[in-house]
Amino acid sequence: MIVHFADKTTQAIFEGKPVKRVALDLQNSVLRKLQTMDAAISIAELQAIPGLKCKVYQLPLWSIRVNAQYRITFTFTEFPLKISNAMFTDYH
Repeated sequence: MIVHFADKTTQAIFEGKPVKRVALDLQNSVLRKLQTMDAAISIAELQAIPGLKCKVYQLPLWSIRVNAQYRITFTFTEFPLKISNAMFTDYH
């Protein structure tokens, strides 16, 4: 479950609000990833989905791949999974 967002843009996308400076197809992709993260019960569950490419980015940050340029970074605690500081960001 996502309990905290690091920025308003990521939170707006999760809430289904349009964000003018982010392309609609990219927003849809980010939303699907965030919904998957929100439904997960463990980090292992996220790591088991090959398309997410969920891995350690730079401790304590983890990342999920949106596309070649963008990632969603986050921190977490487990049992149950609680995701904090979720942020859609330019990876490069």
